[in-house]
Amino acid sequence: MRSILGVISILVVGCSIPQNHNQMTDQKKQVSETISQLFVSTDQTNWGEVESLFADEVNLDYSAMTQQPASVLTPKEITQQWKAVLPGFDNTHHQIGNLITNIQVDNAQVSCYGTASHFLKSQEGNVWTVVGSYDFNLKKSEEKWLVTAMKFNYKYQSGNTNLVAMAIDNQKRKTEMKKVHFNSEGARLTGDLYYPNNFEEGKSYPAVVVSGSWTTVKEQMAGLYAKRLAEQGYIALAFDFRNFGESEGEPRFYESPEMKKVDVKNAVSFLESLEEVNSEKIGAFGVCAGAMYTLMAADEDDRIKSVVTAASWLHDEEAVKLFYGGEEGVQAKIADAQKAKADYKADGTVTYIPSISTTDSTAAMFGPYDY
Repeated sequence: MRSILGVISILVVGCSIPQNHNQMTDQKKQVSETISQLFVSTDQTNWGEVESLFADEVNLDYSAMTQQPASVLTPKEITQQWKAVLPGFDNTHHQIGNLITNIQVDNAQVSCYGTASHFLKSQEGNVWTVVGSYDFNLKKSEEKWLVTAMKFNYKYQSGNTNLVAMAIDNQKRKTEMKKVHFNSEGARLTGDLYYPNNFEEGKSYPAVVVSGSWTTVKEQMAGLYAKRLAEQGYIALAFDFRNFGESEGEPRFYESPEMKKVDVKNAVSFLESLEEVNSEKIGAFGVCAGAMYTLMAADEDDRIKSVVTAASWLHDEEAVKLFYGGEEGVQAKIADAQKAKADYKADGTVTYIPSISTTDSTAAMFGPYDY
């Protein structure tokens, strides 16, 4: 949706140029493209591209609408302000036209009309539109024109003006996540790294390694808890242990508490390597069997400063018998496991059993579990 709207913005700019300027100079084309791309990239929330179109310092003036004085900001400071509002809408569409361009050597001034529409589908009266005009100053840097000043001349607005506050609230509740990779004993592990709301580069944050129950992957309970922790101000890492999900390792679905303990420690090493993480405030959180891996790792690794567990599966020899059919049931499972390991070592055969079943007694969890 954003890409289509962005193309429309370019078309509007092109159509607004009078026919007798169809043979405009390359300089005017470049200036026009910079202004057009600024709005296209904003609608697409492509903040890196937006920042690349600004000079190192920009005089930003929205005083006609906000009654706040103009200020000189860096490109990142501008996008930080815009990121706090615009992504909270489902869509935005900036449409500009009738560009008047004046170029003197390496400086340019541009004036144009502008309409900004903001859409929030969850609300009745779900459109807010602002109309006005823009004044830009640009300077040429090598072969590229960069914006040095941007002023919005407010005319009027229509629609639901309450959408701004709703969009800001929506954005505060959103959490940024990115895919990451790190090494654990030669295997490439894949994780989802969740960032706090309104994350700011240059600051350091407390971090948490999150482990789910056995057989789960990062998109399940670990990811849910990591997202909620990020909403509370932490950088949170949910990852696939070796042999599971998107992480490397053979045989697949091999449940090894010892290996998972080591993976948790290597996840801590990964978080330590990030500039945005306060290495003195790294904690670990584990659910069910993940609590066991987490506590094993924390017992051996002083870098883990705090530990929290939920629905902890911390069994001893007697507790295991209660779940797995007494001494006889436990010994039968151990014998099956030893045979499976021997077969795998001999010829690579992998023997699998169900994680859970209400009908198959060989399942790791046999019974009416709500899993």
